[in-house]
Amino acid sequence: MTEEEIATIARNAATQAVEETLRRLNLNDDESGQDVHDLRELLSSWRSAKRTMWTTVVRSFTLFALGAIALGVVMQFRKNLGD
Repeated sequence: MTEEEIATIARNAATQAVEETLRRLNLNDDESGQDVHDLRELLSSWRSAKRTMWTTVVRSFTLFALGAIALGVVMQFRKNLGD
C-alpha cells in the first residue's frame, strides 16, 4: 500500500465518522447551521443571565448590609438623644 492509498483510506474513514456523528446529533440537514447558531445564541443568553443574576445578588446583599448599618446608626443616635 502506498502512502497516498493510506491517506485516502484515512480521509474516507474520517469523513464517514464525521457524517455518522452529525447524523446522530441530527445536524445533518440543511437547517443544521441555523440550529448551531441558535444554540450558540441560547448559550450566550444563558451566560448573560447568570452574570446579571450574580450582579443582582451582590448588589442586593450590599444594599441590605448598608441599610442595616444605617438603621444601627439611626438607633444609636435616637438612644443617645433620648438620654
